Amino acid sequence: AWNFMSLCAFLHGGTAWTQWQESHLPAILAQRVTSSGWEEGLWRSQDKWSENLGTIGDSALAVLSLEACYRYNRGGR
Repeated sequence: AWNFMSLCAFLHGGTAWTQWQESHLPAILAQRVTSSGWEEGLWRSQDKWSENLGTIGDSALAVLSLEACYRYNRGGR
């Protein structure tokens, strides 16, 4: 859901995007795995829906939500 909420907030712009970034960025970065090992820097499943994706799938969606502003143009160009 965060992936699509990031996209919507970015495309809307203005205070919606600013407020989303101020709350989303620290929240999602706090969920990263910080222990050493193969999972370091990845995201673990947080709920019953994301368990189906596994660590790699959850990490991919987390990264997509963080880079929405780099993948899309607000102007549609």
